[in-house]
Amino acid sequence: MKTLTAYLRPYRALITVCLLFKTIASFCELFIPALLGYMIDEVVPKEDLGAVLAAGGAMLLLSLLTLLFHILGNRTAAKASGYVAHDLRHDLFLKTVNLDAPAIDAYGTPSLTSRLTTDTYHVTAFLARLFRLGVKAPITLIGGIVITLVLDARLAVALIATLPLVSLTVWVITRRATPLYYEEQTVLDDMVRKVDETASGIRVIKALSKTAYETDAFCRVNRRLEKKEVEAGRLLSLTKPLCDLLLNLGLCAVI
Repeated sequence: MKTLTAYLRPYRALITVCLLFKTIASFCELFIPALLGYMIDEVVPKEDLGAVLAAGGAMLLLSLLTLLFHILGNRTAAKASGYVAHDLRHDLFLKTVNLDAPAIDAYGTPSLTSRLTTDTYHVTAFLARLFRLGVKAPITLIGGIVITLVLDARLAVALIATLPLVSLTVWVITRRATPLYYEEQTVLDDMVRKVDETASGIRVIKALSKTAYETDAFCRVNRRLEKKEVEAGRLLSLTKPLCDLLLNLGLCAVI
């Protein structure tokens, strides 16, 4: 992470603007349900059409501002993560071409290829997601709890009570999924190795009529990779349903 921080430093201004956009969007998003509750509890019973239209217009304005700042924040996050990935990929390439023969043999050509392609892509996706959710998630969580406390203290207590269970669920699933992704990376290196071997020896393969054999070998590696991806994806896909279940059980307990 320290290495990655060094690549983030040149783009501090762009990242700050991105976080500012996401902060404004998060606060606008939080005010919408609060304004809706105020309109239902205070404005509608008075049967004042002008006040209802004013509150509705304010909600519409907040929705448009939320949409605008989320779009700006996401575009800025994509730019910042793309710039960081570009610099990282450039330095990785320079480092790779300057490796000596023993180091190349130790890492392996397929592994080095994966580092320059899929790994840098994953870094880009991780940074973009971090910039988008790194501010939005905590503000939404804390702000949502505060607004819920103001509107309904019992409901807020129930939500707070479920947070340890939700955190434990996320931690357990993440802990079990991490080794699966390490195994997936190993199989991915095997696939890159097979593709590289096939591409470099395509003339020999055709001359010896080994196309069917190489196709079958590639399919076996592909099935192994598919199995690892599905296994890890299924495990991570349990996160949101289980968290939603725990939160809804907390709501049911209040009701």
